[in-house]
Amino acid sequence: MLAAGSSRVVPTQACLLQSTAANAILQELDGLLARTRLTPYNTTRGYGFLKRVGIREGMRADPAGGDRPAFMVTLVTASTGTRDEQAALRSVAAALAAGQPDVRSVLQCIHTSANAAAPSASEVVLHGNREIHTRVRDLLFRVSADSFFQVNTHQAVKLFDAVLAAAELRPSDTVLDLFCGTGAIALWVAHHCRSVLGVEVTEAAVADARANAHLNNIRNVTFRQGDLSKSVGGLGARPDVVIADPARAGLSAKLVRFLRMTAPRRIVYASCNSQTLLRDLRLLCSAEGRGQAFTLRSLQPVDMFPHTDHLEAIAVLTADG
Repeated sequence: MLAAGSSRVVPTQACLLQSTAANAILQELDGLLARTRLTPYNTTRGYGFLKRVGIREGMRADPAGGDRPAFMVTLVTASTGTRDEQAALRSVAAALAAGQPDVRSVLQCIHTSANAAAPSASEVVLHGNREIHTRVRDLLFRVSADSFFQVNTHQAVKLFDAVLAAAELRPSDTVLDLFCGTGAIALWVAHHCRSVLGVEVTEAAVADARANAHLNNIRNVTFRQGDLSKSVGGLGARPDVVIADPARAGLSAKLVRFLRMTAPRRIVYASCNSQTLLRDLRLLCSAEGRGQAFTLRSLQPVDMFPHTDHLEAIAVLTADG
């Protein structure tokens, strides 16, 4: 964990956003890493080996049923590492899995980019599987290390239900799901419309989304890979409803123009950044410029991050003119 506005590492033994079991894994991992000679990565000077660790929890994670969780631990490194560093990682993974049987996956994620949000260049499986599963209500999702999935699974149900209600779908509707991640929202709404096209930049997430459609026997969804910040080609004819759940950067100018020119009946915009949401709402609702000027109908906050000052917000826009 980094101090706000800096690259200074703050020692921590627990996170209030994690479960008790996840915090127990964090504490054991902290002790195991402290006994190695792995060099922490210095983001200011750009040297070192171990950048960060991640713990992801899958709820009711057994595809065959059962209530046990499954955990994925990612050890993010700046390079593949020397033989000694690779051996140290394998030793940590083996000891962690032996002490924490619910850890089903330990991965080394080799991250060479200066952009912390960029996907890993490659992965090495140190223990178990390359992905884990998580169940949200009746749907089962496969999630890999670089795929986006809501951290707070309990609140994700409320978020997905709120998006579905806001969309006011009709059985004949075609839906475009932008920034679809592992396909969670697309699969959540699929039974309420004719078809869904999901678009996502991360190839691993698209592979997960396709696998998740198969896992849940949902056949009216299609997923494709595409960088919506660079191109809006191939998004098809005018959708009836657009659902967008972008990263903190919000919508690109090209995507705003696409939405105004195609004029879907309804846009449901889920945002984790109020500043870019405000910017995009102004652009979508402005009477100036070409295309449809949308009307903002509602704005619903969803508390996805308890104990923090962050909120998810769901904006509903309609094309009325």
